[in-house]
Amino acid sequence: MSESTFWETGIVHIGPHKWTYRGYDSIDLLGRISFGTMIYLLLKGELPPNPKLGKLMDAILISMCDYGPLAPSVAATRYAASGRPDHPAAMAAGLLAVGDAHGGAMGATMELLYQGVARAKATGRSLDEIAKEIVEEHKAQKKYIPGYGSPSELGAADPNPAVAKRLAELARKAGVSGEYLELAEAIQRHIAKAVINLDGANAALCCELGLDPRLGKAIFCLSRMAGLAAEAHEEFTRVPPFRQTPYKDVHYDGPPMRQLPPAFQEEEI
Repeated sequence: MSESTFWETGIVHIGPHKWTYRGYDSIDLLGRISFGTMIYLLLKGELPPNPKLGKLMDAILISMCDYGPLAPSVAATRYAASGRPDHPAAMAAGLLAVGDAHGGAMGATMELLYQGVARAKATGRSLDEIAKEIVEEHKAQKKYIPGYGSPSELGAADPNPAVAKRLAELARKAGVSGEYLELAEAIQRHIAKAVINLDGANAALCCELGLDPRLGKAIFCLSRMAGLAAEAHEEFTRVPPFRQTPYKDVHYDGPPMRQLPPAFQEEEI
């Protein structure tokens, strides 16, 4: 960092008659690129080499924008909104629910896929061999493989696999190299029951776009924010304030009512 400046950044430049993103005039970008392409530009520093890759980023963002109150982030936003804060506060409550178990699988899967493809190239083995090895390693360590399986109660009717398949189709139409998709699909073939879910499919696409796995949760949040805005607004406009859990749905399993010990029965004040 220069001693003469407080901030140094290569993202945005604001100056006299100037407003650029990664060197591109904002006026030139308006009306010419999609929001997904803009996200790609901001995160990677360059426009995608193929405009279709920007649309692929759009597909990633659209696929994760909302999952209804079944998702912790949405439930948190709805409950927060029932207290009637402003929209940003309710949306922020939903973002605070994002973590390793919710929204975090994409980054973890990206790391897995990046390492798997690198291992295949370093050893000269096929991606199918690497996939089998990954599954066996996780099974031996009794660890789940991120990006596969779903907690949904819908079973075979779960819509996740169909959406994941559509994302893979769009990626191939966009002209990606396909090696990360190939590894992700090979892993699925070697898993007995679990199929690739939305996190896994989007992780493969993000790898194809060359995105940093540390951005996994951030990309999820960029997508989910749109849904959280809608969910908060619906709670504000459609549901009475102070949403309450019915008494019958709260089961207390602590100790029964009891007396204070003698040492605590005298008032201290």
